[in-house]
Amino acid sequence: MQLSAKIFKMLFKGKLKTVNWFFIVQILAAITLTLTFRPISEMFFNNFAAIFFVSSFILEALYLIYSSLRAEKLNSNQTWRLIAVSDGQFYLANILSSLMSYIYFGIIQIITFFMLIMLQDVKTNFVLQDIKTIRNIIKDVGVSETIGVLFVIVLIGLTFYLFVSLIDFSSEAIVDFLPISSGKFMVNLIRIIILVIICWIGFQVYNLVWPIIARESLSEIALNLGEYLPGNLTVFLITDIILLATNLLLITKAFEAEPNK
Repeated sequence: MQLSAKIFKMLFKGKLKTVNWFFIVQILAAITLTLTFRPISEMFFNNFAAIFFVSSFILEALYLIYSSLRAEKLNSNQTWRLIAVSDGQFYLANILSSLMSYIYFGIIQIITFFMLIMLQDVKTNFVLQDIKTIRNIIKDVGVSETIGVLFVIVLIGLTFYLFVSLIDFSSEAIVDFLPISSGKFMVNLIRIIILVIICWIGFQVYNLVWPIIARESLSEIALNLGEYLPGNLTVFLITDIILLATNLLLITKAFEAEPNK
């Protein structure tokens, strides 16, 4: 158990460096776009904050894709798998460290966004008003709903990691245990089924965030969250448990690491 914790720390430390590089790229890209579309003025921080906010969704998605693919390369690397821990323990450490780095990326983006807003308002003494506004938003939407939305976002990230693992593990297992022709057919069938499931999950996410995209009132947002949030939490939680159990079974019973990965 102590060894798997050390492996988690080692993997997490390496993934933090990647997050920091993504964050630096995001900052530089936001500054470049801000200076390109509007000259430096007293509105700089507001424009920068808006561009940074939009870019956060893009960079978070890109990091999720990159880190999931990187995690699978580690799962398939025979050198890492020679460490004196079980395959299941290594997989948990790998997935958990990826998920924590994804959460860390989101946290520093949120903190940076609010800092940018407050930097603009320091001159006009609107900082306390900003804090009051944020507090009122959370109060109107609801503390439990706010925490629930954040938890759903984390579960969505975990679902993505687990789905990538499922595709990788199941494809390799099928190819190894079935004839080439039958194996390819089954792999394609599984990928189609998984794609359908991912589209369905995407639709659930759309239902969750659409009121915010449509700029509805806070009361309407709260009403929507109250209607869809419990179901989404339940669906993603159950989905993640099933996927995690399936992946642990596959990596311990039917998946072999390769020395050239």
